[in-house]
Order: sequence, then C-alpha cells, then structure tokens
Amino acid sequence: MAELPKWREKIVDALRERDMRQVECFRGLINDYNRLFEGADSLRQNINRTLFQERAVGGHQISGDAGPALAAATEKIQVLEQKQVHMLEELTSLHRRRGENAQMIVDLNSDLAKLRQQLAATDQLLAESTADCETLKERIAALEQTNSELNATNQTLKDEYNALHLIYMQMEKNFKEAQTERDSLLARCLEIKSNVAEKMNQENEEFVRRRQLRVQRELEDATRDVVVVPPDTSRVAACIEAALPTKSITSFDAHESEVNALAWSPSGGQLASGGSDRKVKLWTVRGGQYQLMGQYTGCNKGINSVAFDDEETLLLAAGNDLASRVWGVADFRLRYTLTGHSGPVMVAKFLGSNTKVITGSRDRTLKGWDLQRGGDCVMNIFANSICFDIVDGVGATNLLSGHYDSTIKVWDTRDSREPKHVIKVDGHVTSLAQGTEFRVLCCTRADTLKVVDLRTMTVARNYEADGFHVACDYSRAVFSPDCKYVAAGSGTGDLFIWNESSRRLEKHLPAVSSPPSCVLATAWHPEGSCLVSSDKAKRITVWSDI
Repeated sequence: MAELPKWREKIVDALRERDMRQVECFRGLINDYNRLFEGADSLRQNINRTLFQERAVGGHQISGDAGPALAAATEKIQVLEQKQVHMLEELTSLHRRRGENAQMIVDLNSDLAKLRQQLAATDQLLAESTADCETLKERIAALEQTNSELNATNQTLKDEYNALHLIYMQMEKNFKEAQTERDSLLARCLEIKSNVAEKMNQENEEFVRRRQLRVQRELEDATRDVVVVPPDTSRVAACIEAALPTKSITSFDAHESEVNALAWSPSGGQLASGGSDRKVKLWTVRGGQYQLMGQYTGCNKGINSVAFDDEETLLLAAGNDLASRVWGVADFRLRYTLTGHSGPVMVAKFLGSNTKVITGSRDRTLKGWDLQRGGDCVMNIFANSICFDIVDGVGATNLLSGHYDSTIKVWDTRDSREPKHVIKVDGHVTSLAQGTEFRVLCCTRADTLKVVDLRTMTVARNYEADGFHVACDYSRAVFSPDCKYVAAGSGTGDLFIWNESSRRLEKHLPAVSSPPSCVLATAWHPEGSCLVSSDKAKRITVWSDI
C-alpha cells in the first residue's frame, strides 16, 4: 500500500480517535446491561427452582411454623419480582439507548462518508491547485528569465543609445564643419564656373571669329568670278503644303548619348538639338546634307528642351540641373542662367517675345522669367503635378501646360492662383504642340495622340495605331506646318504619321537604326519639306519624300 501523505495520516488518526471516544463512552453501559441481564436470568431461574422445591415440600409438610416462613418467602418473592420489574424497565431503557446509539452510529457513519467525499474532492482540488501552482511557478520562472533578458537588452540598448548619441554629436559637429566647407567650396565653384563660362565665351568668340574669317575668305574667293547673294536667315518660313515623308534620306550621330530635344529656327535655316551629354548643338540641314555649326556649353546635366525666339537671336534650353539657360545664337555666348526650380526642368519656352520665358519642372511648378530684368523670376504657378510641356493658349495672357496627372491645364498669367480650365485625358501628358489657333496636339502615355479643341475645352480627335507605343515621359509629338498631319515616334524606333482631319494612318515608317532605338523627339521643318526625329541611339534622322 502506498504511503499516505502526512496530512492524510493526521486526518485518519483524528477520525479513529473520535470513533474510539464515541464507542468507549457506551462500553461500560453495555457491559452493565449484559451483567444485569445475566443476573436477572440467573435469579429467575433460582427463584423458579426454589419455588418449585418449596411447593413440592409444602404439600407434604405443613407445620405450625410454616406460616411465617411462607410469608417471608412470599415477601422475598415480591421483592424479587419488584427487582425484576425494575431491571426489566432498566433493560428497556438500555434497549432504547442502544437503539439511539445505533442510530447515532449510522448518522456518524453517514457524516463520515460525506466527509470522505469532501476529503476526496478536497484532494482533487488540492491536486489541481498543486498542478496550477507548479504551472504558475514555471511561468514565473519564464517571466523572470524574460525579464532578465529584457533588462539585459534594455541595458544594451541604453549603451548603444549613449554610443549613438556620442556619434550623433560628433556627426553634427562634422556636419556643421562640412556645411561651412560646402559654403566655401560653393563660393569657389561659382567663381570657377564664372571663369569657365568666361573662358568658354572667349573660345566661342574665337570660334565665331575664325568661322567668319573663313567664310569671308570663301566669299572673297567666290566673288572673284560670281556675285553670291547670302540667304536671309531672318525671314519666317512659309508652308503652303507639307510634304508627306516616305523614307529616311539621312541619319547621323549627333550627340554622345540620347538626343532628347529638337527645334527648328523660325526660318528653318538652323536645327538645334539637346542631349543627355549636357550639350546643345546647332546644325544646318538641307536635303540629305548636314553640318555642325557649333555647340552651346555650360549645362551640368542632360538637356530636356530647346527653343528659338521668334527673331532667331536667342536659344533657350531646359536641363536636369534644375536650371534653364539662354545663349546668343550667333556668338554662342551664355547670356542668362535661370535658377529657382527644385527639380529637373522639363520644358522652357519663349512666351510671346524674346524677353519672356516660361518653364515647367518636376517640382510641380511653372515659373515665369523676365530677361529684361536680368532673368528674374516674375511669376510662380503651383500646378500640383509634374509639368512636361507648355504651349501658348488663346489670347496673349493664356498658356497651356501638360501634366503627369493626366490633365491639360489652362492658365491666365494675370491670375495664376488657379487654372481657368482643366481638361482630363487618358494617360499622363508627355508633350503639347500648337496647331491652329484653337487646336493643340497632346501626346499621352496611353499610347494615343489627341487633338484638343480650345473652344470647347474637350478632346476632339484621337489617333492610335497597332505597334505605336509612347517611349517615355517626355516623348514629343508634332503638327505639320500646315496642320494637315500629326506625327510621333514610337518606342520601337518607327515613325507614325496620321491625317489630322480623317484620323487615318498615312505613313508607318520603320526604324533605320539597328538595333532599333525608341524615338524621343520629332520636329517638322517650318516649310514642310522634311521631318526630323531623334532617338536614344544618339542619332538624328531626316525623313522626306525626295
């Protein structure tokens, strides 16, 4: 038998002691009752036997002294009978007490059974409590371990924080020193840039002087036999009917990397190109012949846009170095640097005259500049979206801007706080091109061209074709000079030309470069004689029907 716990042994011993006490208090009474019962029975037997003997003797011997003896015997019998009655009553009382004690024992046994059940329940509860206690002790131990680990981690973090704080203080000190050094270097850089710009201007002047001398010598040689009348480059080219290009007549490497922008001079005598190599170049293109006239330097990053003024005296370029620049066309001198944007400048255009410039940037603003005031910023428009292109609107004070949020916004420069109109299109706008007075061509990243009617401020026509894919966020589409055709290059290197009124695809000219490279910009000659395109493969291609 398994050894009982000490507390259970104590309870069993207490129950046994209680049973002994309750039984022992009645043990003498029960013994007395048994002795009285035995004595009464023995007395009854003796009396009966004595009476029987006396009756037997009395029938034969009756003497003169028998009377007192019989009286004494009778009295004795009566006393014994009374004693017997008393003992019977006492016996009855003892029987009654015995029954009560038996009932009490039964009740006590019932109470004992209940107590044992309670003891079993208490044992079970105690076992469960003991198990819970063990579980809680384990949890307490785990929590104490976790707490110790957290305290150690916290101490480590405190140490790291203190170390990092010291490093931060040292870095802040270094940062202040670097700021001071930066300011000093910036001042030196500006001085160096100024010296470099002056040197480049001198080189350009020398280049122009040599070119003029060479031209003068050639003219002197030519005038010995023939009188040559020089072309008037200041005239504005007129287009009666634009030729529909059918093939590539020449293609040449124009820059050291992507050619992002193209622009013809108003007379059509010169072509400007801007590339990711930070250079703006000036070309003459006639038929299949081309010649580099010079290049404009001073930009620190790639060029996104180029434009001539109406008099062909100034050339404007927008760049990724957060600035726009204005050069003299003839002398290649840097005249103005327009800074103030906080993001790459995506477009720069002359606004109405050669003294007003409007620029759009990735910083979601449009800025107006006055060259008569030294290139000061005179207008700031918060457009709330990246601007990729700008064109003149209807009226001298209106302009349109194309944005990344798939809208064309119409602004009044006299009150530029909010746009006058907002025209929604599918896909964000990559370029705008002026057509007739009330029509503007829009190129979108949804691989469609759209003509917007400025009288109703709605999209009037859509142009799309199989295989046409807009290459990038600043792909340029163009109207023909007579507004009869619209043209754009594809990401596959192909050129697509649609009929403006019928929306029919007139020409699909395949790429000439191998491997094909996506077309970034297109520009139609002001006389309508040819169309030029530029691509990511550093090339300019001339398309014509000749």
